[in-house]
Amino acid sequence: MGPGGEVGLTDINGAMLALGRDRMINVRPLVPAVQCDAEKAAVRERRFDCVSIAFGLRNVTRKEQALARWSGC
Repeated sequence: MGPGGEVGLTDINGAMLALGRDRMINVRPLVPAVQCDAEKAAVRERRFDCVSIAFGLRNVTRKEQALARWSGC
């Protein structure tokens, strides 16, 4: 990531976002966190250079819909 780069995180579960924030708070600068559904996220085209979904994909009901939503970001 370059000097103008940004990192953000999302999760459908607010408690998981809070846990992630609590784990990062004393280690590194906080990153923006947004509670959202991967299948319905409001993302702008070409907003992201890279999108990663790890364990979350196993929890997405409509995987094709979620992946299509984020492709081209």
